[in-house]
Formats: sequence, C-alpha cells, structure tokens
Amino acid sequence: MIRTLFALCAVALVLACAPATSLAQGTQRERAEAYRRAFVEGLEALSARRLDEAERAFKACVEIFPQQPVAHYNLACTYSQAGKEAQAVTELRECFRLGFKDLTHMARDVDLDPLRRSALFRKALSDFEAELRADLAPPLLREPEGEGRYPVLVFVPDPGDDAEQRLRELAPAFAELGLVVPVGVARDPRADDSSGEWRLVTVVREALAAHPRADRDRVYLVGEGNAGALALTAAVQHPDLFAGVLAAGPGLDAAVTDVDLSGARAYLVVNAEDPAEVAGGESARDAFAEAGGHVVLERYPLGRPFSRDRALLLRGLGWLRGLTVRLPGAGELKDF
Repeated sequence: MIRTLFALCAVALVLACAPATSLAQGTQRERAEAYRRAFVEGLEALSARRLDEAERAFKACVEIFPQQPVAHYNLACTYSQAGKEAQAVTELRECFRLGFKDLTHMARDVDLDPLRRSALFRKALSDFEAELRADLAPPLLREPEGEGRYPVLVFVPDPGDDAEQRLRELAPAFAELGLVVPVGVARDPRADDSSGEWRLVTVVREALAAHPRADRDRVYLVGEGNAGALALTAAVQHPDLFAGVLAAGPGLDAAVTDVDLSGARAYLVVNAEDPAEVAGGESARDAFAEAGGHVVLERYPLGRPFSRDRALLLRGLGWLRGLTVRLPGAGELKDF
C-alpha cells in the first residue's frame, strides 16, 4: 500500500495552473477533494482489512483520476488481499504503465504477499524488470591497484551532473578505494520516475559481483542534491549492502521509514540557508537515531556540499569508517 497523497498534490498543482473559468476550476477542485476523501477512506479500510470498502474507495479514485498510478497500485493491493489474483496483476501492470515503477517497494509491500507464489505476478515483475533494464546504463568504475580487498565508495551524482567528471575528481583523493559512479539512477523529481532505488541497488550489486576484490562489508554510499534522499532511502532499506551513507539535500525526512537501523551509520548534511531542508534533516536525524542507528547532522552554508568541499566528504567518510575525526561544533576529537 502507498500512503502518500503525492499524486493528488501533482494533480492539484496542474489543475491550479491550468487556465479555466472559475466554474471549471470549482469543478476541478471538487474532483480533487473527492479523490482525497476516497483515497483516505481507502487507506483506512485497507489497513483494517475492510476489503469491500477499500475496493469501492480506490475504484472511485481511479474513476476520478484514471491517470494517477497510486490509486491503481492501492487497488492492486486490495485485490491481492481479497484473493483476486488476476485483477491485482492487471492493476499492477496499469500502475507501472502510468509511471509507478518502484520495484523495490513492490518487493517489500506486505499487501502483495498473497501474490508472491502467483505465476501471473512473477511474470509481471519479470516484465517490469526487463523494461527497466533496457535503459539501465552501466556504471563508471575505478578499481585500485594491488591484490588485496578494498572498500568501495558509491557516489550517486545529482541529475544533470557529469558522471565522468565526478569520477575524475574523486579518483586522486580516494586512490585506495574502489569507485562506483552510477549513471542515470537519480532522476529529476519532475520526471515522476520512482525506479531510482531499484536502479541504484541493481547497479551496485552487479558491480560488486563483477569485482571479487571489492569488500562487500565496506561499501559506502554518497548522494547529494536530488540524489541525497535516494541514497539515504537505499541505505535504510538495504543495510546488507551499504555499511554507511553520506546524504545531503532536501527530502531526507521521507527516506527514513519504520525499520530497525541498529548499527547503521548515516552522516547527513543540510543547507543551513534553507529552513525547510534543515527541518527535514533534523527529522531524519531523530528518526534514524530512534530506530537504533548512529547519525550525525551537519549544517553547511551551500547546497551539493560533497562536490564543493573535499574536506567535508573526507570527514564524513572517515566517520562512517570508524576513523578519528573532528565533528563540527564538537570541540574535540571523537573516536567512533
């Protein structure tokens, strides 16, 4: 189940910006409000397993805004819980066609558990994965010299960044580390592409499998700008893959979900000049700590700090690796 109303917010924004008469605008607002009410009713009913009510509510959402994938996805979850296998898979295919391509969410959503053994469901997931793989670019890689095992730094560029330039900039400072720079996994938020986590995790797992000297217990993830929340989400959801994460940018609070983060490490950085970003970082820090993780929050005067400030990147990575570092404002060296 997807609990967010982000799809409704997008619809409301489009409707608000579109030229129309006041009467037409009123009708559009009424539709948006009807969608919101039905969506909330559907969430409550599905959570309580009142499946007939949930089905009616999400069908109403689909009727009001048929191009919104989230309603189709939650209708699929409802059908799954009701044992309606074929209808559930049909709605999943429709939500994927409309743009909801978060395969990692589908893989861990308990509402879809009744479908796990279904041949129809497995075929749909296979088709979804094949479509995503068709435009999955290989990452840029740099393996250090020598014969021993080495830690790995995965740097996820902000959308629009030059990945090759980022690799050239990182290589001299991290000669002893393996470097992985995924290409095209972080997308512009306006693109409404929800496949970033799947793309990132798939690229990293395959890169590690292809390089046996890479130490899988020491893989550190870095993301900034619009890639920051993606990096934090991937680290939170895949603690078996990432030993720690450096994340900077907006939306960090949405990346920390209700999971056990015992032993996990995160170094978060927010733009000190952006109150909303600071508030999101503080919320993410508190949630990460409450879930049992070790976390630092640093305020920096500019955006995209890891590209601008090599010392900050080294400090954060050193903290993740358990080295002695001086944290801003700590006033003393602390050994973590």
